[in-house]
Amino acid sequence: MLYLLFLLLTSCMQHHFHVREIQWEKSDFASSHLGTPDSLREERQELMVHWYFPEDLLKEQLTLECTVHFFGGKEELFLYPISSRFGSKSFSFPSQNKLLTYRLRAIAESGEIVDNWEHQFWTKLISLDR
Repeated sequence: MLYLLFLLLTSCMQHHFHVREIQWEKSDFASSHLGTPDSLREERQELMVHWYFPEDLLKEQLTLECTVHFFGGKEELFLYPISSRFGSKSFSFPSQNKLLTYRLRAIAESGEIVDNWEHQFWTKLISLDR
């Protein structure tokens, strides 16, 4: 009983994001096993982002900011409106752009960062102009 109470009191959700990185290869598609052409399926990487926010955090419109760093120094920024307490968004990248690291932030209209989730190797990109 004491263990259950401890578990309930300490199981607060720190982050409101759940992120899954998926590597899609040609062998993952049924067409490769059946020997049929499939021009719509190419090897790619995908970030699947799920979120759940308490009702009180949705008083302002939130925006999902996804910053992605690729091998070779390329950086891309994606913005997506968060209009409900829970949902998901998939970000897909061609396999030529090798995914290195990424950061997710939920930003309120006021500019306040409501939540921040960083890949374990995330660091600010350093630009060397020569």
